[in-house]
Amino acid sequence: MRAFLPYLFILVCPVMMLFMMRGMHGHRSDNAHGQGAVDEHGTLRQGESLTSLTDERDRLEEQLAELDAEIDAKAARAEQSHGSAVQTEQLSR
Repeated sequence: MRAFLPYLFILVCPVMMLFMMRGMHGHRSDNAHGQGAVDEHGTLRQGESLTSLTDERDRLEEQLAELDAEIDAKAARAEQSHGSAVQTEQLSR
């Protein structure tokens, strides 16, 4: 009987892994049901319409434009600050 113990352990591991993976897959699909409009396969979830997705895309594009403007403004201020520092350094020489 002791000779079969290591083999039994080796066989139990994959079987347990299959059960755990199956259990995790079931919970993930239940929890992720209402979190997004598109599932992992790129298909629309039940109850979502194309217009709501278009509205969300438009909203995200507006946010992106605002962030781009903010980045440009900060870059311009940094460039202006760097230019002032260079002028001050040149004047101090």
